Amino acid sequence: MKALVLGGNRYFGKQLVSLLLQRGAKVTVLNRGQRPDEFGDRVQRIRMDRKNISKAHPDLANQKWDVVYDLICYDALEAKGACEAFEGKTNHYVFISSQSVYPPGNDILECSFDPKSHKFASPIASDKDYGEAKRQAEATFFQTNAFPTTAVRFPIVLGEDDYTERLKKHVKWIQAGQPIFFPNLDAKISFIQSSDAAKFLLALADRPFLGPVNCCAAEPIALKELIHEIECALGKYAKIAAREQDGQPSPFGAEADWYMNTRKMREYGFIPEPIQKWLPGLIQKLK
Repeated sequence: MKALVLGGNRYFGKQLVSLLLQRGAKVTVLNRGQRPDEFGDRVQRIRMDRKNISKAHPDLANQKWDVVYDLICYDALEAKGACEAFEGKTNHYVFISSQSVYPPGNDILECSFDPKSHKFASPIASDKDYGEAKRQAEATFFQTNAFPTTAVRFPIVLGEDDYTERLKKHVKWIQAGQPIFFPNLDAKISFIQSSDAAKFLLALADRPFLGPVNCCAAEPIALKELIHEIECALGKYAKIAAREQDGQPSPFGAEADWYMNTRKMREYGFIPEPIQKWLPGLIQKLK
């Protein structure tokens, strides 16, 4: 199997490349080459800014891959460039989308957002509206129909090597006695651990699932339960601010429940590890 990974040099992208190599795939990574990795000459490399992807680029000419994983597409313009560059060059395109395509809600189904019918007047940048930018990217892939596509809608991904350090920030704030502000501690949200994210992406190489699919731990967790797990690990109570101006705003700060339905993922045959099994150990590593 030949696989191309756009990104692949950090977080669950690196884990995906490792899994592909373990199963004997011929892997090419496409990125700017600005971050070191441990793969050496086990992977082929294309050094390129994905914003400048072109089918005419000599490293893309006369190449074809069984599967292309796009971990670094954030808006419609980048999606359009990928459709033009990889049309006729892959049997399956896996786009890393996001739970952010959905508004808050309980047990959200994939049909709650239909990328094939989503209309927009002009592309929006992800730093302006991340959720709409991902919606527009999905719409571009599915309406252009350049290749069979999967849109994997991940929630917040947690792991020891999370470069955003969102969970680690909570651990450090509680350790330091800094107040944290949550709009609603009772809100339940979805998570997935980084190793499960990588495993699901690997599974898609063997058995493509076309269309959008939610991928997260089957059971959501209330934010107050998340804080309780950190408190237990640290042996210290968190200070919760009553007002936003009185504390660090939590990057998990949902105002209402926001978690996804996982029926399609489970029918596909993939069952992520329950959050209660891996979260305590992860917190211990982040102390």
